[in-house]
Amino acid sequence: MIVFDILLTNGVLTVFLIVILVTLLWLNIRRPSDLPPGPTIYVPGLGNMLELNPQNLLQKLRDYRKQYGDVFSLKMGSKWWIILNGYDVIHAALVKNADVFSSRPDTFIVKELANYRGIAFSSGNIWKEHRTFALTKLRSFGFGKRSIETNISEEVEVLLQFFDDQKGNAFDIYDIVKRNSKMLENFVEEVIKEHKETFEENNIRDYIDAFLVERSRRLGDDENTFTGRSSNFPRITNLN
Repeated sequence: MIVFDILLTNGVLTVFLIVILVTLLWLNIRRPSDLPPGPTIYVPGLGNMLELNPQNLLQKLRDYRKQYGDVFSLKMGSKWWIILNGYDVIHAALVKNADVFSSRPDTFIVKELANYRGIAFSSGNIWKEHRTFALTKLRSFGFGKRSIETNISEEVEVLLQFFDDQKGNAFDIYDIVKRNSKMLENFVEEVIKEHKETFEENNIRDYIDAFLVERSRRLGDDENTFTGRSSNFPRITNLN
């Protein structure tokens, strides 16, 4: 009798676990009814990623556009992506309805690595405030003017020289970025430290000085986004 009860209990537990797994699987693979059309067959956990081979990615997206129209959806891992095609569609979304489409996706990179910081990874009022500040200050330092053209030309020459050094051989740009990311991080930290040590409020040299001025001006405001004290934005950058 005890053995029967154990088997019965284990059987019920097994059925319960199977139901849970089937439910989770169904929730993962089902297509929400409010999404644009798109492929209906995809691998659980991977979605349509296996179909998007980097070698034929552009052509595959073109095929999807012909089949489903200028707006279609794809399952990428556990996330749904909406793909926009054509000038009219993109203009309507990103220009006419910019406030609706300006938010960043809640991905691992945005959330865990970038911590919703910076213009590239923030959204809403935070993004608007820092974008306005950045454009205003950068313009005062020559952004968008011919005075910055020389610096850009120098960087382009370095990049072109690197391409020439490859002698026509294939190379992975991502490896280059990864290899230099730590060097860039250390360089930025050193520059910020130097600016803090030599900072003079009446002698604003560049964007970092301008940011330090704004940060100092807002220290008394608990809901600002320049000191990292805002409840809406936990950390801006390593300026403390």
